[in-house]
Amino acid sequence: MAAAGVTTTPVARAEESPTEERLVARADVDGDGRRDSVIQTTSWPVDGTRAHTTLTVKGSAGRTSSVRLGLEVHPEFDTPWVGVGIVDGKPGADIAIDITDDEVERFRVFTWRSGRLVSLSPPESQRGHRTAVWRAMDGEQPGGYRFFTVRGVRHVERLVGSDVRDHPRREFRAVLTTYRWSKNTWVPVKTRRTTMPATEKAIRPWAPFTGTGMRLPW
Repeated sequence: MAAAGVTTTPVARAEESPTEERLVARADVDGDGRRDSVIQTTSWPVDGTRAHTTLTVKGSAGRTSSVRLGLEVHPEFDTPWVGVGIVDGKPGADIAIDITDDEVERFRVFTWRSGRLVSLSPPESQRGHRTAVWRAMDGEQPGGYRFFTVRGVRHVERLVGSDVRDHPRREFRAVLTTYRWSKNTWVPVKTRRTTMPATEKAIRPWAPFTGTGMRLPW
């Protein structure tokens, strides 16, 4: 089910070729209450070198904006598309792209600002540590983001886990930091530390973007 205030339709696969895949979705990205076209085109050079994806939003009011990313992906692998849903506290949907490489589960999120697509930084991107990359699972270190709304204010809780240990039972140490959306940025509210069992059930509430209402293409 899509998050409140966002209308989406399931992603449709457009015309494909051996070197290109195109995915299309419909969602209100610019926040005007009307659905826009969200198009992701991923291309692989014939020589097998680094692929790239272009994300384009065609607004219902006629504005178009695109961003281009280099990706460590291959045609036989899954699409880098993740979904469209509510991430921050601004009107309009946000778009997540998978940029995972090796064992590090990483994402980029894009949002509409002043008539164009821009990168949305994760909540941990604070002064002195700026980053555009959202990090979830990192090898044996669990992680992710749990989004929720309290009295109309958007919040996110970030999970950062240590390496999993097997004795006396399979578990990991976790740091959980809650942020509140305020004045167009994420503001840290509280941090707590705990020990969690290293099970899919225990990690699922944060992995990797829960509470966004994202529609996935699979």
